[in-house]
Amino acid sequence: MCVNNMMAAELPKQFRSGPLPPVRPYASAMQIDEMSTERPSASPKVVIAMVLLWLLAALSVFATFFAWQDYGARIEHNQNPDSAMLTAFSAMIVMAMALPSATGFQLRKNWARVVGMVLSALGCVGALFSLAVGPAGLIALALYGVLYAMLISATAKEWCGRPRRRGAWD
Repeated sequence: MCVNNMMAAELPKQFRSGPLPPVRPYASAMQIDEMSTERPSASPKVVIAMVLLWLLAALSVFATFFAWQDYGARIEHNQNPDSAMLTAFSAMIVMAMALPSATGFQLRKNWARVVGMVLSALGCVGALFSLAVGPAGLIALALYGVLYAMLISATAKEWCGRPRRRGAWD
């Protein structure tokens, strides 16, 4: 069938006759700048929180590897592997929480900030228990405390897109 023999309704839109749609001019570069909504840049509190979250994620990957290595060595030497297995599973849980939290916080997701706060609160509790063994828990307690303080700040909330409330701590 030839195009000449087709009825007007069967023709594609570009071949139909009729009024043309209005032409919309392109926006100038200045108008584009005015229309764009810029997000705030990362404040020092946000940068500190991001660095600590990534540090926690990296350390949890290494801790998981070494905990499973210790578990295998205890089995190989016929020692009780229960505490090593508990350590390995807890390191895996921390890793499973820390990696998505660090990635999500960098992408400005509020759920990642909340997960990071939960992780740092649990880390503070664990660091308090580790103080019974030795003073190394003081470093972990300080780092987890700083991470929690940075994640709960108003600037971290703004970073994740949460509006600032009046009277909010900063």
